[in-house]
Amino acid sequence: MSAEQKHEALPALEEAERAFVEAEVDAVLAGYRGRLPAAELAWMREQLVGQLEDDRNFAELARAAYPREVDQSGEIARTRRG
Repeated sequence: MSAEQKHEALPALEEAERAFVEAEVDAVLAGYRGRLPAAELAWMREQLVGQLEDDRNFAELARAAYPREVDQSGEIARTRRG
């Protein structure tokens, strides 16, 4: 699957979210590298991404799972009550 085809597979996601999902799929398949031929791994990846493409609810789940930037300062805002 070409890079362009990979990006077309998940049209409802933003670029960063799409890259996150593709990295997660690749991480899942990492355990099979060296155990299965490259053609079978490519087929598995195509099937996984294809399933995600067909499930419109998946975009919502991917957006929820995508790590957002957070304040790393360690400061906690406190408000005074009373």
